[in-house]
Amino acid sequence: FNPKVSDWNDVDDSTKPSIYVDKARSNLFKQFKSEFIHITQMIKALPTDGDEIAKITHLFFGKDSKIYRCFNDAIGLPHDKFCQFFATFLFVCRWNQNYNELWEDHDLNTDRFMHPKIFDKIMHKIDAYGKDEDYGSRFWEELQEAFNKTMHGKFMPPSKKDKKNSFNLLLNLDDDKVHFNYRSKRKVKMDQDSKLKRVRHTRDNRNGFVDHVVSHAASDIPIASHFEHEDETLFNSVMALMAVMFNTRGDNPPNLSGRATLAIDRGYMRLPLLAWWLSAGGEILGTVMRGQGFVPFTFGEEKKAAKKKKNESPQNIPINSYKAVYQKILKHNLGKRGKKEKTLTCLAYANGVSSSVAMMLSSRNHGFQWDMVLSNASDLKEYQRLESDSLFMKAFSLLCGSDPKQDYLDELDSEDEDEFNEEMAETSTHRQVLEDCGITPITQTQLDGGWWNCRPFSATSSTSDKLITSAAPFITEDHPMRSRFETILKYTGQLPLLPGVEISDENDTGNEFELRVSDDEVMELLDDEDSNNDNDDSSIEEDAEELQLDPSDDDDDEDEDDEDEDDEDEDDE
Repeated sequence: FNPKVSDWNDVDDSTKPSIYVDKARSNLFKQFKSEFIHITQMIKALPTDGDEIAKITHLFFGKDSKIYRCFNDAIGLPHDKFCQFFATFLFVCRWNQNYNELWEDHDLNTDRFMHPKIFDKIMHKIDAYGKDEDYGSRFWEELQEAFNKTMHGKFMPPSKKDKKNSFNLLLNLDDDKVHFNYRSKRKVKMDQDSKLKRVRHTRDNRNGFVDHVVSHAASDIPIASHFEHEDETLFNSVMALMAVMFNTRGDNPPNLSGRATLAIDRGYMRLPLLAWWLSAGGEILGTVMRGQGFVPFTFGEEKKAAKKKKNESPQNIPINSYKAVYQKILKHNLGKRGKKEKTLTCLAYANGVSSSVAMMLSSRNHGFQWDMVLSNASDLKEYQRLESDSLFMKAFSLLCGSDPKQDYLDELDSEDEDEFNEEMAETSTHRQVLEDCGITPITQTQLDGGWWNCRPFSATSSTSDKLITSAAPFITEDHPMRSRFETILKYTGQLPLLPGVEISDENDTGNEFELRVSDDEVMELLDDEDSNNDNDDSSIEEDAEELQLDPSDDDDDEDEDDEDEDDEDEDDE
């Protein structure tokens, strides 16, 4: 199974598209119900007495749990110390801080947790376990095995033969990037004695390990985990994880026909994993990375595509364009004769805004399918009550305000119909005006071809400023828009751009302009100031009377101070 770019074919554009409303959400909710019913039934069936929380606690931390047996067999930890150690460990993880600092912090109550010295001793025992054995396993490997047996044994549904309790799996494969900064004092690097592969996380710009996890896609309950070994590739790590999931050995795939769908991101969508999963009969759905030999689309590579032949190079998707969807299909039989042909669909979606193109691969969805999804799910009830005309004008009313004619008609239906306004009857609603002018409203989030063509004419702040300043010299005093231009330009300090407005002579640069104020406005301001001063004087006199003081004493004191200052000046002379 090694498809090439030339093996992909274009989708027939004449086929009618399928349009749904909230289909993705509905399918995910149905999947969650199946997962939730299975998980709750497994928890109720646990032999421990008590409620669900007590059963889950006993499953992971009880004396019979596989995780406690791992601690007891490896470092001989009693059960009470095990519970206290795990509580302390989770407490440290929650605060993401050194435990000694948390212990010494008097604002935190650490009485229930373990002493830092005992906690460090247990951590050192865990680190030293299996270190000197050439063919033994480290502690994290045994703990990972105990966790996988617990989760897989309880939360993995039975095979398809058990029709009552089984359901179609929707599995999510993703990596959990663990950050770990290595200490320079350590003589041996951590990745050389722990079998863990040390990598550089590109997006986080941090060093650490990689944990590959398979979980239920709807409920997000993990089923199996596998930390990547230092001698493993990505494909080997995923195969080790699949061996735990489906109890397989070697490269022999399980029978997943009609049973499982794998959802992955572009980091996992590589040809070896794709071929193995499809050969097992499973369905696949996920994003795909450009630049691989079997991917029929790319973007931002016009020069490379021009050098190759048309059938040999992937189709280059233009970035600076309007919103569009591109599809190609591949008929294959996994390279084996006698196999029934299957279909793969590769989709590229350019939203017309970002500088990249989203690409995905699917073996279960084919053709043009559109799922209408509300940006806010709470608006669904409101939109279901609206008629087509009201729904069409809902966004337009935000731009031009309420519709007087439509408001009048709504009030007329609820009140007396005899009171009919003939003048209002002759006017048109906003919807009628748009239809008469042949105008179709375009929303800001529409992003279709019409929106893309109208985008250069959008009235942003910079374009509006250029438009107003360039048109201002032609707005004469008798122009009908004169008053509106004066209002805007006066506010921005650019009033002299209009004809008949003089620039202040005191301003040499001409960048700042004089705003003229009439004499009447000046007199009003002075009168207001005098009245305020009179009010202040009267209030001071009233306060002085209450305190039995003479308001004129302050003035006399000030005069005496002035006389003393004059005498001192004469002495200085």
